[in-house]
Order: sequence, then C-alpha cells, then structure tokens
Amino acid sequence: MTTISHKWLCILALFFVSLPIYAQSSASSTLVLDGTSLTHINADAVTGLALDPISMDRSRRACARVKIHISRLTPQEVSELEVRTIGGNVLVMKHEVAYEGNGIIIEITAQKSTRFYLHHDRLGDSNSVDLSLEGNKEYRMEAWNELTVPVTIVCMTQGAEVFLDDVYQGVIGHDHMLTLQGVSGGEHDLRLVHGTEEAYKHISVSADIVSFNIELKNSDLLYGNLVFKLVPFEASVEIDGETLTSEDGVINRRTRFGTYDYRVFSKGYHDKTGTVTVDTTSVSRHIVLDRMIAGLSINAPDEAKMWINGKLKGNGSLTEEVSPGSYEIKIKQSGYYPYIKNITITPEMTELTVDMTESLVPYENHFLAMASASVYPSLSYGAMLGYVKTVGGYVKYRSNFDSTKGLYDATSDLNIASGGYFWPSGAKAESIMTVSGGMLLRAAKSLYPYFGAGYGARKIMWQDAGGKWANITDYTYAGISAEAGLIFKFGPVALSAGVSTTAFKYTAAEVGIGVML
Repeated sequence: MTTISHKWLCILALFFVSLPIYAQSSASSTLVLDGTSLTHINADAVTGLALDPISMDRSRRACARVKIHISRLTPQEVSELEVRTIGGNVLVMKHEVAYEGNGIIIEITAQKSTRFYLHHDRLGDSNSVDLSLEGNKEYRMEAWNELTVPVTIVCMTQGAEVFLDDVYQGVIGHDHMLTLQGVSGGEHDLRLVHGTEEAYKHISVSADIVSFNIELKNSDLLYGNLVFKLVPFEASVEIDGETLTSEDGVINRRTRFGTYDYRVFSKGYHDKTGTVTVDTTSVSRHIVLDRMIAGLSINAPDEAKMWINGKLKGNGSLTEEVSPGSYEIKIKQSGYYPYIKNITITPEMTELTVDMTESLVPYENHFLAMASASVYPSLSYGAMLGYVKTVGGYVKYRSNFDSTKGLYDATSDLNIASGGYFWPSGAKAESIMTVSGGMLLRAAKSLYPYFGAGYGARKIMWQDAGGKWANITDYTYAGISAEAGLIFKFGPVALSAGVSTTAFKYTAAEVGIGVML
C-alpha cells in the first residue's frame, strides 16, 4: 500500500465531486426491446393455455399476457415505463410491475401483427416490435437499457491490474485510479491483481454511480459471481446446501472460490447434475432441462366424445404430448354407457397408446318385474312392471287387500256424522290401495331412477260396541298419489327403495325386489 499525501486527498475529493457530473454528460442511454427473444410459456401441460385467466379487450377480442424482463434499469425506472401501441387495432388492457421490480407484465390484444414500444420520460422511446400473439397464452421477452458511461476505478495500490468481467482493462496509475470508457450499465464483476494479492467486487453501473473504490485482500478470501441461466425459467438450483429459485431463469450467487456440486430440477423435467469451479470473478453455466414428455395416443370410435381430466378434447382418436402424472380419460357416445379409464404417465415413459375402441358397451333393453311393498307406517304389497332402454315407463299396483267396509261415518273424536255418539270396541281396520305409473330412466349401468303419479286411497275404520264398523273420516284420504325412488341392478337382480304419498297427507316408505332382464 502507498501512502496518500494531503495533496492527493484534496485531488481525490475534487474528483469524486465532479465525476458524476462528467459521467452523466458523457453517458448514452437507449431502451431496447428484443422481439426475437419472444418465447411462449407452456403454462398448462395439456392445453398450453395460461393458468390464470386473461380478460378480453374492450372490443371483446382475446388478449395475450407478455412478461417483459428488463435489465439495467432500477425498479423505480421500471415503474416509470409506459407501454404504447402502434395502430388503433391493439389495446393494452393491463400493465403492472413484476413482483421483484425487474420487469413489467402486460395484457394486450392478441393479433397476428401486434406492435408496441416502451416509453420513459427521461430515457426516451425504445424501438418498436411487431409480434404475432395468440389469445389466452403467455409469453416472455427481454428488454434492457443500452446505457454506456465512463467508469473510474480507485485503488490505493499503484500498478494493480484491473479486470472487468475477466477482460483486462489496464493498471492503476500514479494517481491511484483508472478510467474505463463506454462501460454498459448494469451488473459487472471487477477484479484487481497485484502480485499474489487479488480483490473482487461486484458492481452495479448506472448514470449516477460511476466510480468504485476497491482494496486488495488476501487471495484466500476471494469470491466469484456464479451465474446459472436456466431453461425452464422456473427451474431451481441446489448447491452448497442451498436451494435457489428465480422467476426469469437467471440465478446470481456470490460464491467463495472453490469447487461445488450442483443439481438443477423442475417439476415435469429431468434433473441435471454437475460440478462447477469458481476461480474467477464470474463463472456462468447455461443449463437446459429435458422435459419429461411422453407421446399419448388414444384410439376411440369416431363418434365418441373424449374428455381428459374433465376437459373436452373433441371426437374420435387423439394424439398429443403430456407430462408425467395421472390422467382420467372419459369417452361417451350416444346409445352407449360412458367409459372411464385412469392412466399414469411415469418419467421413464416415452410413449403410451391406449385403445378404447372396444370399451363402449351399448345400452340394453330391460324388462322389469318386481314385487313391491310399503313397509312404513303400514304394510301393503303388490307388483311393479316396467320397460327401459335409456327412457322407459312402468306401472304399479299396491294394496293391503283388506275388505272391511264401514257402514257409517264418524270422526276420531267419537261423533257420528248423522248425529249421536260413537262407542268404540277397540278393534281397528285399515284399507290401503294405490295404482300408479310413470317414467323409468337409466342414469348409469346399474342405477335407474323412477317417478310417477296415480290414484291412491287409505281408509281407517273403527268397530263400535255393537260390532259394526265406522269410517273414521278425518283419518281417511283419497286422491292423487305421487312417488319417486331408485332401482339398483345387480346382474339380473333388481332392488328398489322409494317413497310415495296419497293426497299429500299420507306418506309411505317402499322397497322392492325382482328381476330386470
């Protein structure tokens, strides 16, 4: 280390005051939009559409989402950017700064010719780009600020060699500084070497920050900037016991000199492992993961509709690329039972063919004959006959076959309708009869709901002390009968459960057993 005199301290103080003014006057800045970097983000492995819904523009046209990563701008400068369109057929419906402040996210009318540019009040306008966008899809692209400024490196060690991004720039002079012309704005790696000593510094250059002071230190404490550039952008890196992620596919890690094992991984992609040695101020690795993709071919009848995981895919056979995972395939054709098949695509698979051409079973004609009974609150029984393919019908008769007849009418409060008082003996009788018909449907291969209506009657009779029977009118109902229930088919055996009502005053629970052939 050399000793700085009072004279040099005054000169350096004056230099640091005037340097930003000189740098700003010598700086040049241009906003650049790289249209060639436009990349479609395959957000959904099956449909390729964006996972988050994208709204339409005011003319009800589909929009696309474009995520623009912007380098060499501060978050404040990014927030001051405007997106301006060229031509009246394109509208920007959404404009927001990305979560980390390193870019913007826009939703813009999706046209084959979508033209726009960036504007900043201080930095001016970028070049315009002409993009071909598809509705409801997401894209990424790159932009940056082409800023160049003179940068001054200050060091107390005269004769130290200066490297910027590992490119030799010169040596520190007797004035303890070296000025580098035309340095681009943004992140850089600065390294100084003098004999066996080295020093490293990661610097950020802008129009306001153009000078950097650096001191040499022992080489055992050297660090380098380790950069991973990843595809897909959402991939993660596991290194030195730490897991690193990034939204734009670029991971920067200040790393002590040495050799490290790393693993790059992402859902739906094969892992990649490797070893990297950090022995310079900047080490970069560009890693592209291989997608876990299998070719899925499904053979189905031409008239059959197909769904995959609940999404309608169209009619007939299908071939597409899918990621590993579980899938539910459903096909349905008029006059046939629906058919569902579950499959699993493993990471080791390269292709899978599923043949469903013989899987559909046609609906059958079924005849129903069933013994039916009301089990609550009173017992009655009868028969149910029906026919069904997809829609059919049935008729049913049920009674307790009680033949008791009342000779006069009375009420439950023991008053005779024609006058007088009723003396009951304690004996009671009940007469139940229902005749009905309705629709019998096929909801599934073994499930048949039915519902119908008809006529029903329920009479309650009490015996008096003289042995004569009286109709108890307030316990007697007659009129419309309605019913509904389900029939379950197990091979040729049919079981039923349902409920019925007479005049909407008397409700009974019903069961049945029979055959359906």
